[in-house]
Amino acid sequence: NGHVNGRVLVVMPFHSPGDGHSKEDDKYLFLNLTVKTVSNIFPNIAVSVCNRHDYEYVTRHSGLNQFLYDVMFVELENSAHLPYLSSINARRRIVEGDYVGFEWIYYTEADQ
Repeated sequence: NGHVNGRVLVVMPFHSPGDGHSKEDDKYLFLNLTVKTVSNIFPNIAVSVCNRHDYEYVTRHSGLNQFLYDVMFVELENSAHLPYLSSINARRRIVEGDYVGFEWIYYTEADQ
């Protein structure tokens, strides 16, 4: 049901290329595929990033803005804590009223 799915906030950390998990082109492809696939079910996706390069890519070069509810910038030196902090930040934004109308968080990653 679209009404119920609209109350779900998808939290999707995007790890920096070069973090050792995948090649750069693969990471961009996986982000694109994951966002577009998940958006068919859940219309509200918040991608989180931990550096300016990733923020610029997601907001200006990815072509995904029409699919995104928000891009959360969580400034970290290392992406190892981004998954945990993404969920914490999303929950805080829901509780504090920055993100309105959400009852659930669906967590997924786009860097595999």
